[in-house]
Amino acid sequence: MSDEQPIRILFVEDVPQDAELAEHALSKESLVFISTCVETREGFLAALTTFQPDLIVSDYSMPQFDGLQALRLSLENDAARPFIVLTGSLNEETAVACIKAGATDYVLKDRLARLPFAVKEALEQRQTRQAREAAEQALRESREKYRRLFAEMMTGAALHEMVCDADGRVVDYITLEVNHAFESMLNVTSEQIVGVKASAVLPPAELAHWLEIFGLVALTGKSARYEMYSPLNRKYFEGSAYCPAPGQFAVTFADVTERKRAEDALRQRVTELELLYENGVALRQLLSPREIGQKIIDLLAQKLAWHHTTVRLYHPHGETLELLAFDQTGLEDEAERRAVEERFKTLIARPGQGLSGWAVQHGQIIRSGDLAHDPRYVETGPDLQSGLYVPMKVGERVIGVISVEDQRPAAFSEADERLTATLAAQAASALENARLFDEIRQRLTEMEALHTISAALRAAPSHAEMLPVIVHLSFNVLKAAGAALVMRESATGEAIVVFGQGVWDDRTGTRLPPEGGIGGYVFASGRTYLSHDVEHDSRLAVADRWADLPGIAAAPLITQEQIVGALIVGRATDFSGEEGRLLAAIADIAANALQRAEVLKTLEQRVADRTRELAAANERLQELDRLKSKFVSDVSHELRTPVTSLSLYVDLLEHGKPEKHSYYVAQLRQQTDRLRTMINEILDLARLERDQHEVSLTPIDLNSIVEHVVATQQAASTAAGLQLTCEVAEQMPLVLAQPEQLSRAVTNVVANAVKYTRSGTVQVKTEITDGRVGISVTDTGIGIAPEDVPHLFERFYRGKQVAQSAIPGTGLGLAIVKEIVEAHGGTVEVESQLDVGSTFRLWLPTM
Repeated sequence: MSDEQPIRILFVEDVPQDAELAEHALSKESLVFISTCVETREGFLAALTTFQPDLIVSDYSMPQFDGLQALRLSLENDAARPFIVLTGSLNEETAVACIKAGATDYVLKDRLARLPFAVKEALEQRQTRQAREAAEQALRESREKYRRLFAEMMTGAALHEMVCDADGRVVDYITLEVNHAFESMLNVTSEQIVGVKASAVLPPAELAHWLEIFGLVALTGKSARYEMYSPLNRKYFEGSAYCPAPGQFAVTFADVTERKRAEDALRQRVTELELLYENGVALRQLLSPREIGQKIIDLLAQKLAWHHTTVRLYHPHGETLELLAFDQTGLEDEAERRAVEERFKTLIARPGQGLSGWAVQHGQIIRSGDLAHDPRYVETGPDLQSGLYVPMKVGERVIGVISVEDQRPAAFSEADERLTATLAAQAASALENARLFDEIRQRLTEMEALHTISAALRAAPSHAEMLPVIVHLSFNVLKAAGAALVMRESATGEAIVVFGQGVWDDRTGTRLPPEGGIGGYVFASGRTYLSHDVEHDSRLAVADRWADLPGIAAAPLITQEQIVGALIVGRATDFSGEEGRLLAAIADIAANALQRAEVLKTLEQRVADRTRELAAANERLQELDRLKSKFVSDVSHELRTPVTSLSLYVDLLEHGKPEKHSYYVAQLRQQTDRLRTMINEILDLARLERDQHEVSLTPIDLNSIVEHVVATQQAASTAAGLQLTCEVAEQMPLVLAQPEQLSRAVTNVVANAVKYTRSGTVQVKTEITDGRVGISVTDTGIGIAPEDVPHLFERFYRGKQVAQSAIPGTGLGLAIVKEIVEAHGGTVEVESQLDVGSTFRLWLPTM
């Protein structure tokens, strides 16, 4: 027992003094114990339960209860508990009887000095016995666990013993034990093989092969791996052999038949992938969606003979599916081919229609061997039973679908699905490249169109000559079926179609009511309007002049804060948001040109009596024209670099190295984003100039604007490793401002500070000085050269140090800030020192 737990000793004694002497003898040997003493059978039984002794010391002979009775009761209660007989006199026969009955030891009362040693020895024997019993139990459990593991393991296992001749050479081996998996895999029973020599069941050549492998394992102890084929059940096995004891070897093996078959399938897959690689290279060189679709059709026609295959492109704008290419066996002439093509176009034209439309709508592959019982199926031909529909996806975005159908039931395998899915991924990449190329080409076309319109209107000498130019160029740029320019007559307020083209050419001179319909909405709201569903558009009057075309776009012509007209175009297909913005830009250019023409006409009519006034106005107009020319020149100069880059990478995409196409596309996307950002900021500047007299000012809390901007820029500053702080002045007076524009100005300044600060801090503060409120943005950035400061707020201007860095920008952000602040009656100040930092202050008047 440990020193921390005292021994619990039960004394069975009718003489208390003898028990006390025994306790004294134990204490002298420093034994730590607690004890109790009983002298009757009832007391003994009660103590076994309540006291639960670790050891019993009992007198042999007592009047009412003797030691042998106590021994029997103790053994019944706990056979392992030590029991020591303590008596005054004990002959040898009685002592032997006590030991045989189960007593641990006996001690004479006149030799109590031996009692502590007897107690210690008894307890040590008990601990030793308990440890041995635990070890034996663990061994039994371990053996049983091994037996269960051996018998139930999923791999085949067997134990063998080598048979050697008189010279110690291995000549045979005997099977000692096999598990259930061994019997199942090799189709034998343990009765057939256990105890049997291998020479009795194996041909000599095969026996020699295995003796060479297993003999080395059994005699040297080195493990070995092996493979074997069982012709009996046509299965392949792979296993390992090891030496559990000298002269023995054990084997474990597993069925690898499926893996072998998978390897064969893999070799077939490699062949498919080589074919797909070759066609992937070919697809990446194509930039026409129809050519890409036809290439897919050609590949599938090479590989498999199916009834028909179609490739459809998804257009999310109009929610339509365009048939790019198709192939159907057995078509005899071109007329029959056109009829089949028309049927395919008509039956599956939108997402959700048929299984092809379902695959597009849900982005999931469908492989069906029983089309007739699928409620989603739309019959595209007679007696078709099987279909495979694979969406083409870029990331998670579905851009089209490859559909294959056949007359045989369950015609498509997993390999067919895998091949078509891989091809769909290649096609999706190629179609996305084609889309990006077309988008870039469209952006270039739009920029050229705006430049052409500006140049044509500048060349037109009069108001009347400008009208057909505006309509004609809008008609061509937007690929319209009809275009019209509507102007408002100041005297009557009626709208007049001053020029029409295309299907609307007969409407020139038509008078329209000032309210109702698309024209009325544009005149009333001053906003560009796109009608995506003319038939159900609530803004269209029943007799609207423009309702004969499904897609309508209209943009207002605004001069001197007044809506003087509207430019309306229509066609059979829908207009996108980008096309709406292009039409708005054309309308802005047209309005400015018409205003200029009107002013020139007025100047000519009043030159006699208002020479001085006309001269001043003419000077202002010339300045406006100079600024416009400078603006156009600046725009042309700034656009030249991305346009040149676009042209270069378009050329590389067509003629460059195929392996670098992804890089070319990335550069095209980057330059497109740069163009888009520049155009949006140019349009923002134009809109600010146009709307600067129409700004609706409301009282606002400047602190709330600043705190919101700082919160939105925290993520960017954290990503750049900067500390962005905000300190607002208390009791700030309200200012009259347009919240969105003022937020835009503050955002531009804070974003610039974050962009041009490599490390350190950006601090934003609000302050009150001399009846003005201010916003200061101080950074520890790269600073601004003194010669650059006077030009900071010029459009497209970027300082030398910034221009030489790799930080992207358009040079319009601070120009927009200046426009917004001055429109609010405020000023902008800047202080800067190279490599130290800059401070921008926006001052606004209070209410």
